[in-house]
Amino acid sequence: MVKGLTQRCILVVFFNSRYSLKAPNLESFLEVHSDATKLSGDYLRDHDIKVLPFNDDEKTTLKNISVILDAFKVSARTAIQITDRVIATIVNMPKGSKIDILMLTTLLCIKDKDSCLFDEIVSGKFERVEQNGEKKKTTYLNEFLENYLPERSYKRHIEMSSILNNTKIILLDIIILRHLIPM
Repeated sequence: MVKGLTQRCILVVFFNSRYSLKAPNLESFLEVHSDATKLSGDYLRDHDIKVLPFNDDEKTTLKNISVILDAFKVSARTAIQITDRVIATIVNMPKGSKIDILMLTTLLCIKDKDSCLFDEIVSGKFERVEQNGEKKKTTYLNEFLENYLPERSYKRHIEMSSILNNTKIILLDIIILRHLIPM
């Protein structure tokens, strides 16, 4: 009887929801689980791939990717998958290609969270129109994303070393600058 009771106590502690692991810091987590060498300035120059934002240091690029992933509140597993997709995209690009790493990451996050929204964005058919009596209000993608992402998510900064002298830009500004919205 005591043996069964001990096993039951162990199971209660093991499956008790109060005992949980803290979510990892994505920045350091991705460094361990991703092949960041493909994001280095040397790799990109050797393969003649132009990226935005350009950073010589792959750790800075991973940090920027983690800012986007954090903003979308993706799980650690999904963060690894999206980061691996970004890296695989870069590895499979022909010489002379150009890519916006943060936009690609943003789009992959949106695809993971809401594939219908992703399809609307990439097809250029994103439009939200509200009819309020005689007035129509059009909501553009930047406004939509302001409400789509929790406010605290876009308070972290993106680093851009070689382009703007280490200027830091808020994530929401990055999304707007990437021409996701019709002007």
